[in-house]
Amino acid sequence: MKIGSKIRIFREQRNLSANKLAKTAKISQSFLSQIERDISSPSLDTLEKICNALNVPIIQILQFGEKDQTTALSPDMKDLVDNLHLLSQDEIAALNEFIKAILLKKGRQK
Repeated sequence: MKIGSKIRIFREQRNLSANKLAKTAKISQSFLSQIERDISSPSLDTLEKICNALNVPIIQILQFGEKDQTTALSPDMKDLVDNLHLLSQDEIAALNEFIKAILLKKGRQK
């Protein structure tokens, strides 16, 4: 998937209008439209501004191949993932068991 298409998907997942994203990223709406339609390619600086406005790591936009994921994490999920890196393996295992218990109680286990 091309960069512009990914940007559009991330923007739509966040319920942002093209106008709002363009203003937040400090680029013109017409240029954002060209990027999203893969007519124009953003510079690295512009891509960084767009990613910051979307709260998406730039690597998620630049990643290609089988690991290409356009499912963006919500800010809460991103915080959760970031915090997981601070835990030990035992703490992660305990947290995973806790989550499984909650899901089982709610009837939403895998």
